[in-house]
Amino acid sequence: MNASEARASDRLLALAGRLANQAGCGSARNLSRLAGGKNNQVYRVDTEGGVPLVLKRYFSDPRDGRDRLSAEWNFLELAWQDGVRATPQPLAKDAGAEAALYSFVAGRKLGANELEDRHVDAAADFILAINSKKRSTIEPASDAAAERLAANLLKVARAKKGLSQRELADAAHVAQSTIARIESGTRQPSLPVLAKILAAVNLEMRITLTDYDTHDDILDNETARLSAHERANRRNAQDRFAAGGPATTTAR
Repeated sequence: MNASEARASDRLLALAGRLANQAGCGSARNLSRLAGGKNNQVYRVDTEGGVPLVLKRYFSDPRDGRDRLSAEWNFLELAWQDGVRATPQPLAKDAGAEAALYSFVAGRKLGANELEDRHVDAAADFILAINSKKRSTIEPASDAAAERLAANLLKVARAKKGLSQRELADAAHVAQSTIARIESGTRQPSLPVLAKILAAVNLEMRITLTDYDTHDDILDNETARLSAHERANRRNAQDRFAAGGPATTTAR
């Protein structure tokens, strides 16, 4: 670790310690970078009291007006207020530092071959608990949700079958550009066309009508205001941000 990385590590540890003290959790002694987090940076915080916490530092770019910290913090705060305990508890935050401290939830990502009925039941119970109270503070972005449907279905289908866009296109006897345009949202296929593409890789599309879910509406509305150039710049900035930061930091 060079001098610049060491200073960054010290700043992160100091931030974690300040938030931990603010939350009444004692001093932070050690930070360990956790896998995942996508465009954010996530660390396990080991405290003097022995209770692990999570420090999350949110991606921020002046060309992207989304407030990721507030969006996640507000969601988790509402979940805890509603008695949902299957999520991290929000403990303390620093809007200026684009960072927040949460309780640590132990676990790991399950592989597709490990999924059982009880896992599906647990996910369904969580969704029901989150949506048990009706909220009218967010207006549905129904157009964006509809446009996202076909793109998400093809991405999930390819992931399930381990296929590239080219391989899915070959199986369905369509051009690769067709798959790419559907997944990017620039082309909206009819339901029969979508069903035909999925059937080519032995998948069946079934439709169930249920109450509208507003989960991604804010994200959709904000993303829609960005130009293609701004989205490309944001992705590049996210990649640079995610690549930075120390793997492990210990108090000295």
